[in-house]
Amino acid sequence: HRRLALACALLAPACGKQPPPRDLALSGPASVQCPKGFARVLEEQACKAAAKRMGIDYSLTYEVSSYPKGCFKADGSIYFNIHPKGTTRDDAEVVCAVQEGAEEDEASCPADSKGGVGCSAGKAVEKTSGNAKNTTACTLQGFDASRLTCSTCKLLEKRLDEAGISSQALLAECTACCHGGAKVERFEKATLIVDASVQDRDQDLHDFIKRKAPRFLRLEVEYQEGAWPA
Repeated sequence: HRRLALACALLAPACGKQPPPRDLALSGPASVQCPKGFARVLEEQACKAAAKRMGIDYSLTYEVSSYPKGCFKADGSIYFNIHPKGTTRDDAEVVCAVQEGAEEDEASCPADSKGGVGCSAGKAVEKTSGNAKNTTACTLQGFDASRLTCSTCKLLEKRLDEAGISSQALLAECTACCHGGAKVERFEKATLIVDASVQDRDQDLHDFIKRKAPRFLRLEVEYQEGAWPA
């Protein structure tokens, strides 16, 4: 996403993106089994997003029984197959994304299969928790939902405004993926305990006490011999 790259350039390193190799994978030829911890991408928009993040051209969306259902790679391009069953092929690999809490995927069956070990005839079921699905969507959009706080989205909005850029869609995606963050505990006042001799030797500490500390109305500086700044 060029707009996401621009936003992250304004915010870095607070953007919380993850590199594609960690959250996307391919099943391997003639297989629809994703690596452990991954699950198949079965939504068209998520498939298109995955193609962009993998740097592979998205070709088209179609319905065909002779290729895997959902998102897959073949002939150097990414496709999305809306066929309800699909099948495995030697020249096709399904696209997989990290899904926390996803259960192991049931294998798609070849068109003439009657079922067997690791194969449920006529179906391929993706078992995913709602939260895992949302997490994957955020990952494919370039956001790390586990680290992205809503305050970062507010900062993103501010930086975009300052740069004269309007991107409501990006802000909506950010807000949908963020969380409240850790609770901040506030205190009525604070005391900085320091040894005067240490202050004389430490220029940074000296500058803080003389120039910056007075800006904090409820910050007191207490001098104790032998104390290390605390």
